[in-house]
Amino acid sequence: MEEALGTDKKTDPTARLRLGDLLVHRGLITPQALQDALKAQRGTGKRLGEVLVDRGALTEVELTPLLAQHLKLTYIDVLNRHRRVSTTARSPRPQIYGPAAAQ
Repeated sequence: MEEALGTDKKTDPTARLRLGDLLVHRGLITPQALQDALKAQRGTGKRLGEVLVDRGALTEVELTPLLAQHLKLTYIDVLNRHRRVSTTARSPRPQIYGPAAAQ
């Protein structure tokens, strides 16, 4: 399943990208939006994802599954009860629940 989601380091060229570069690669933000957010981030001390969401470059719903994948965490959309990102590790992994759960 990881290979289908593009999370296998051996076959996925995006596995080593930084979060901002991954967001650009996936087409979720533009290169200019990334550069603007990085500049804004320096003055705020916020995390890149927070800055991008605050600036309206993407939504939490768009960011959360990708961030979970990037951090190798399991993402479960609790409203749809659909596992979006899976790991093959045998030990339990932390899980991130989608922002839709708070609604």
